[in-house]
Amino acid sequence: MPRCRLRRHALGAILVAAFSSPAAFAHGGADYGPGMGPGMMGGYGHGMGPGMMGGYGPGMGPDTWSLFNEDQRQRARALMDDFHQRQCEHGGEMMVLQQDLMTQLYADEKRDPQALADTQSRLAELQRQMWQEHRQLQQSLFELLDEEQRRRLAPRPTQ
Repeated sequence: MPRCRLRRHALGAILVAAFSSPAAFAHGGADYGPGMGPGMMGGYGHGMGPGMMGGYGPGMGPDTWSLFNEDQRQRARALMDDFHQRQCEHGGEMMVLQQDLMTQLYADEKRDPQALADTQSRLAELQRQMWQEHRQLQQSLFELLDEEQRRRLAPRPTQ
């Protein structure tokens, strides 16, 4: 499997997602708004929601890395490198499974319902595993912080 080489940008995106997810869960989800309506690519309104990498809200901001001391930065980068490598591997496996699913659906003369169900189950399992690994990364990054850093990172109440 080829190794993904988007480390710098991916590390920043993962860290933003890791610390902005509480805002996503607090928001409660995307409401339907003005838009073209449902279609092949999504639901109603202005977009499809928070996406794979994060949630709603402003995210960490440009100065969040300044909260970390050098040791915490190195440990966070190591955690994110490991996470990113696993996600790339899972993503590659998902692409193969999705191609298999499309072949089974559209190219095979006879469709095997059990094979389709097995492939779909494996895809769902990979998605669940990726989500669990993301949650574990968030928890691990949060545990790197001391109480003062957690307090400074906490969302401010709005007026």
